[in-house]
Amino acid sequence: ADLGPGDCFGEMSLVTGEPRAASVAARGDCLAIEIPADAFAELARVNPVAVERVAALAAERRGPLEAARLAAHAGAPATVTGGLLSRMKRWMLKTKD
Repeated sequence: ADLGPGDCFGEMSLVTGEPRAASVAARGDCLAIEIPADAFAELARVNPVAVERVAALAAERRGPLEAARLAAHAGAPATVTGGLLSRMKRWMLKTKD
C-alpha cells in the first residue's frame, strides 16, 4: 500500500497483539509515532470510539492482505487461525489485566 500524510500502519498488530504482517519503507523524510500496546489498551478503556476506528481500518485492510497472501501461496492449503474480531477481543482482554 502507498500511505500518505496522516496515514497509519501497524494497526493489525496493535489490535490483535500478533506479530506484524508487513514491512514499511519511507520514500523520503517522515515523522512516525509509536503507540505502545499498553498505551493503546488505556485508550481503549477511555475512548472506545477511537479503538473502533482503528479496528475498522484493520478490518478494511485485512481483506486485500489476505487476498494477496492467498495469491502468493496459490495451491497451498490455507490455515485459518480465527477471525480478526476474535483475535482483537482476546488481545484487548489480555492487555486490560
